[in-house]
Amino acid sequence: MINSLLILIVPAISNSPHAHEDDFPVLALNAKQRAALIADLDNSSIHNRIKAASRIGSEKLKSAVPHLISRLKDANPMVRGEVIKALGELKVKSTAISIYRLLLHDPSPLVRANSAIALGKMEYRDAIPAIIPLLDRPDIRERLAAIEALGKLGGPKAFRLLTGKLSSPSFEVRAAALKALAGLKDKKAVFYLRKYFETGHPQLKRAALTALVKLNPSFLKDKLKPLLAAKEDDLRLAVLDAIGEVGCDSCQEEIIALIKNGNDRISVKAASVAAYLNLRNAIPDVISRLRLNPATRARMGYLWACARLGGMDCVKDSLYFLESSVPEQRLLALRALRILRPAYADLKNRVYHLIHDNNLNVASEVIELLSEYGDRRFSKDRKLIETKSIILTGALARSLRWTADYNEPFVTNISRWLMSDNTRVKENGVFAAAFVKNKNHTGRLLSLLYTQDESLKIHVLSALAMLDIPWAGPALEYVLKKETDKRVVALVWLALSRISWSPAFEVRLITAAAEAGKNNDDYINFIYAAALMASRKTEHRTAFNQAFQRIFFHGRNSVDKEFLIDLLNVFGKRTASMLFQKIVTSELHRVRVHSMRYLARFMDYTPEVSFNNDSSKTSNAKAVVKDNNLKLPFDNQKDDSRGCSCRNSRDNNALRPLAVLFIAILAAMSVSRRRIRK
Repeated sequence: MINSLLILIVPAISNSPHAHEDDFPVLALNAKQRAALIADLDNSSIHNRIKAASRIGSEKLKSAVPHLISRLKDANPMVRGEVIKALGELKVKSTAISIYRLLLHDPSPLVRANSAIALGKMEYRDAIPAIIPLLDRPDIRERLAAIEALGKLGGPKAFRLLTGKLSSPSFEVRAAALKALAGLKDKKAVFYLRKYFETGHPQLKRAALTALVKLNPSFLKDKLKPLLAAKEDDLRLAVLDAIGEVGCDSCQEEIIALIKNGNDRISVKAASVAAYLNLRNAIPDVISRLRLNPATRARMGYLWACARLGGMDCVKDSLYFLESSVPEQRLLALRALRILRPAYADLKNRVYHLIHDNNLNVASEVIELLSEYGDRRFSKDRKLIETKSIILTGALARSLRWTADYNEPFVTNISRWLMSDNTRVKENGVFAAAFVKNKNHTGRLLSLLYTQDESLKIHVLSALAMLDIPWAGPALEYVLKKETDKRVVALVWLALSRISWSPAFEVRLITAAAEAGKNNDDYINFIYAAALMASRKTEHRTAFNQAFQRIFFHGRNSVDKEFLIDLLNVFGKRTASMLFQKIVTSELHRVRVHSMRYLARFMDYTPEVSFNNDSSKTSNAKAVVKDNNLKLPFDNQKDDSRGCSCRNSRDNNALRPLAVLFIAILAAMSVSRRRIRK
């Protein structure tokens, strides 16, 4: 039997995060909570120190790194083990040598096991010779840790060693080996994975399934449907996770049946998958389970699935959650209302009092909702203007894309945000600078290109692409040479395409796009297609239109696509608005709603688009069908479009008096000429 402490180093397969969970609202730590966690690392209670280190790792709290390092010498091995695990989650590579020494010399099997896993996550390949002996240690924690680490580090011996462990008498060891084989990305592993998927024990079948999703997804597509009827809940949950990743066109009826008849654990997972796959005919059954008043966590799961599907009938459930004393429920309600956009005249007033909610996550969600509806009363709030909260800063920065008044107080905060010591605050400043079109911050943006934080780098590259800064070329070329992350590389090419175009550059970009296209990643391919649009050539425009259709009209109802909609602003507001008008006809609810926000922001445009709530029919969005359930933002906002670099119907109205005066002068001149002739 596995030691209970295994949970410290081997997370359950079914509990790992999956794409179909798609931005489920989670409370972020505020400043006091972060400080309390760091202080607890020095608490006299062993339990409190372990709990603090664990939470720091799961929250990826980088400001705690120096304090974690000081605890590597803690007298208690369980504390040391959890500290090492946290450093591995944070990928603090500067600690690799210290952790390597613990792997070699620490007397605790738990510490050695967690050291191996952390070094694997840090990609510290020098540790491989010391990790291999752990495969034969008597303590199963060390064996499982060595297997996981080898799956991340690879190396010439890894495949042979991992396949050798498939003959172990321990189901846990064999399952870990199957999962690790996927990390090697070696197609030879598919033979072993298929074998255990088709004939293995349920635990091994589940592990093989998880690995095949990454290594050979096409093999699974016609194999998943029968497994939805499996007796083991854990296996069915793994199958639902796999369907969320690879799809299953023939599984819709089974998914809906699980929503209707499964226990809450299965039903909520099925509802989440249905939302991700945009199975709108699941809405009635999701609402039915929601109204059965299950456990609170299950109700939240059903409400979130219903909102992502665009089920307007669950608006009243969201409004009910607004009154909850539990901040997680208030946060979820606000996020759901932002997606559903109900046309309630008093909605803005109904949520406004929460802008000073005692939970900053809730307050920030109110700011986002109000700004999307064009209500900027909060911009006069002195506490918000001067806030140093990372959570509120993010909401204020994101709100700036929905205003044309670039003289409002929060714009002056961008410089302060960009100079912050906190990475997330910097990220917020970068986002705001991009949408305000303020090039005064160019030097700071270029310096942030060299950050080690991938999320911040992605925001900087997106901003540089939108700002179109010619002198950014050398810095972007440098990043292109050093970077390996495919998403970052694609965004570098997009930014370069906005500032530098030549036949030689086009050849380089086409070559890079072709290489990236081998992975069949629609997300990455779309960014390359957008970059090639700078050539204005017909073939590149055709390729872009095809990528555009695949992303916004097919596939998953995913929050990731909102980022790509934001990215369309690189084309300028006139072209972007035309693209947004096309996206408004998509059947993907979240995609459609986000494009509506931009259309209402950029022009006097009221998208009249419907989606059908009839469960017996699939939604067919059409361009001139009114939908009274949708409320568009900026309905009462004055928008003079300063700094927009786009056409707006108000601009035309502003020119009318001049045009009338010009016509009157011409008429007068014509009359005077006739008199002279006479």
